[in-house]
Amino acid sequence: MIINFKQDQSRRSVLFENLAKLLIRKEKNNNFIFITRNFNFFNEIVLKYKLNIKELNPKIIELFEKRITSVDLIEFKLKDKYSRIVNEIILYEVKTKISNNKYRYDICLSSFETYHKAQVLNIETKLISFVLFENWRYSFNIHDLDLSKYNVYSKALKNRYEAKIKANLILKNN
Repeated sequence: MIINFKQDQSRRSVLFENLAKLLIRKEKNNNFIFITRNFNFFNEIVLKYKLNIKELNPKIIELFEKRITSVDLIEFKLKDKYSRIVNEIILYEVKTKISNNKYRYDICLSSFETYHKAQVLNIETKLISFVLFENWRYSFNIHDLDLSKYNVYSKALKNRYEAKIKANLILKNN
């Protein structure tokens, strides 16, 4: 089977989310970074890794209980490995593009809303961008997530224009 990652964006997403997780874990020396698509519920992560989230703002917990799968990666910063008390959560959006493309990144409306609500709650949100070059080379950068730089889409709405209008209203209201 031959897979063309230029055209198969869903498989490319899975591949680079896994690569991003490995690179971030190594760079930050933190094993508590997870791909959210591997879990159905926020509490599944909390219970499996015995995380203590009692010190987190209840609004943060509520956001993740409803929208955990709208983000790509989640990082838990702990007070220490033994108590597993979560001090902070960082969210990551992973994006890839081919080196000669100049387009803006796309983001679905539900992810846009989730990252925006997280930012309102002072949760750090980051973009992990991969630029793909010839001969298996890539660049890897981490930036603050700037939602105003995304093309917003929604399968539930009729067209991109409606999704962009809704996204602009969300940004203006906060």
